[in-house]
Amino acid sequence: GGLMVKPSLCPENRHHYRERYGELQDSGLSATHEEFREACDHGAVIAFVQADIEPEPRQAEFLREAQDWVGGRLTDTFSDPDDLRSKVTRALHQHALREKGAPLEPSELIERARSRVPHQPHRSSSQLHVIVAGGPRQELISPSTLDDPAFAQRITQDALFGPEPVFTPEQGTRPLLEQGHLRLQQDSASIVVSEDGTVVVSVPAVRRDRESSFLLPAIIEEDMRSALRTTLRFIHSLMDEVDPLRRVSHVVVLGAIEGGSMIGWRTRAEHMANPNAMTMPMHQRDLVVVPEEPIVRSRAQLNANLDGLVDDLLARFRREFT
Repeated sequence: GGLMVKPSLCPENRHHYRERYGELQDSGLSATHEEFREACDHGAVIAFVQADIEPEPRQAEFLREAQDWVGGRLTDTFSDPDDLRSKVTRALHQHALREKGAPLEPSELIERARSRVPHQPHRSSSQLHVIVAGGPRQELISPSTLDDPAFAQRITQDALFGPEPVFTPEQGTRPLLEQGHLRLQQDSASIVVSEDGTVVVSVPAVRRDRESSFLLPAIIEEDMRSALRTTLRFIHSLMDEVDPLRRVSHVVVLGAIEGGSMIGWRTRAEHMANPNAMTMPMHQRDLVVVPEEPIVRSRAQLNANLDGLVDDLLARFRREFT
């Protein structure tokens, strides 16, 4: 195994971190990039990236490679040496616990995520579903916890009044126990949490509260970006609550739009400029799930690469609806 800390400390200032890629070696890579690839060939890599930096282009490519490498873990971001020291200690402890658990099975994880995509034929309103399934598969939430009204109440409070609310306070919330799942249901949104830690958040795909009644319904790109970002941040927070030891090390993230076969896709400016006419693709399906070929990612990407995940899902949806 190895520990990768990027960007690295500058020798002239132990509290300053470089955003530069570094001098190229004979391989065409920086010395740290060479070390990263060498470490990947010999075991798991626990990588940390400083927050709030603007890396130069080669450095950004290197960070994307670390984020996308399934065999290791982009664990977290850090702000300063003390923050890094604390997170390294915790990550090594969590890694030791995971090594004693079941191995990751990417194909099982992908199929489990696909199986949790909701589908209600002839749905009267369009819905955005965001599905996050984690592995290795294990029981993260005991049946007794799932049955506990206090557990449902904590999730409901976060969904209504937390930093990333996905529920509407004006609507009532009903907890429903299903086999191996807890469903928190509102009229226009829902959260489903499973014993294995899989989370499905469903919210309206069309924000009618922002449109005049005479406008044709449309999926507004800016609203979709905001909804994806909010739901993913909420799921990240919920997973941290039910799995604080991070026994789940990898995730599959899916997005789905249901009931959108007769709805167009526009930016807000496009919609307001021509609100009563739009072109819709003839081949549009009633249930669109992206990506078609899911990727197993490190769990840390739910936080460290949130904007990248949102951009990728948004781009794939845009291709389907335009």
